[in-house]
Amino acid sequence: MEIPEPSHPNVAFTRVFDFHLDALWFLIPMFILRGVFEKHFLKKVPAISGMHLSRLAYQWEVRINRAIEEIRDRALEYVQDELSTMDRLLSQSAGRSEEIKSTIGQLQDNMAKLET
Repeated sequence: MEIPEPSHPNVAFTRVFDFHLDALWFLIPMFILRGVFEKHFLKKVPAISGMHLSRLAYQWEVRINRAIEEIRDRALEYVQDELSTMDRLLSQSAGRSEEIKSTIGQLQDNMAKLET
């Protein structure tokens, strides 16, 4: 079963990494508060990563379920084709059942004559 990879992961950027300190950056002494900012962002990384991995897993789930449904549909088509073929063959031989019985009877009579 071939399943194509998602062309691009469905990720969203959250407000954790997108905040507006652009106007105030010169007021924040980063050489002093650098550790505070790093700790804040590092605490958020596992939750954000988990969210994005969950979204990627959902994309894979959708693609795999679609492939399974396609295989199921192909299997049902195959079974329906086989059933229609068997039905067609049985309906053709149903009209010849008397002919087949008489041929069997003739063969049995010929076998009995050969045995005597």
